[in-house]
Amino acid sequence: MSIDDLSTQSPAAEGSILPAPWRPMRQADVAAAQALGNRIHATLPESEAVFAERCTLFAAGAWVAEHRGRLAAYALFHPWRALTPPPLDSLLGGLPAAADTLYLHDIVVDPIRRSLGLAGLLIERLPLIARALSLPRIELVAALGTANLWRGHGFAPVEHPALAATLAKYGEGACLMRR
Repeated sequence: MSIDDLSTQSPAAEGSILPAPWRPMRQADVAAAQALGNRIHATLPESEAVFAERCTLFAAGAWVAEHRGRLAAYALFHPWRALTPPPLDSLLGGLPAAADTLYLHDIVVDPIRRSLGLAGLLIERLPLIARALSLPRIELVAALGTANLWRGHGFAPVEHPALAATLAKYGEGACLMRR
């Protein structure tokens, strides 16, 4: 199984990295995903252009899950460089040729759908995805008090002085975490 198979494979396919009910995000999903993200992360809004670019730059890392015909969750991740989280609400302009990290930009689940275990389904697949891309680590910015949640999934904080300015834009207490 390779990461290239994600955008064409059915979630129900045997050996799939893409877990049901997750499916590839389409451009038609971008506005709804952005609205959900901005509703949940009201103090850290991102433009629709950021969502659209992530979906275009690395389609295999843009997923949504639906429940009863409504968007229940989305996830955005892409190859990146360690210790360089992209600034909040910024366009990437491209992906690095020398990526060494799977960067989890965001995973958001509608609060009324959290009991479905959607986030866990995706998080358990992240190591498989990183391996398929030959990326030795996964990084994310834990914001809005989510560091303990990510610790529970095997992530640990990474301290580095060069991160302070970028992380400050993610709010008080934000930290880079790695698995």
